Amino acid sequence: MQVTPQVVEATRQHPSFVETGKRMLHAWNDGMNSLRLQKTWSLPSLDAPIAAAKFSDPLPIKGRKAEKIGRSPLLG
Repeated sequence: MQVTPQVVEATRQHPSFVETGKRMLHAWNDGMNSLRLQKTWSLPSLDAPIAAAKFSDPLPIKGRKAEKIGRSPLLG
């Protein structure tokens, strides 16, 4: 949680970082929530800092195709 306020502050200081910062916090929160729901770790939620920063959900990534790994273009 020490990095969260720094990411929020960076989004305020650098408008071009807003979407990246939002994505980072949402991704971290999703990952921590998945661990918390499995009762594997005792991790804090980032829901409150995300709401306090008034971040919306991240915009969907457009025009980017999922990369296929382990597929040879030579296979028919």
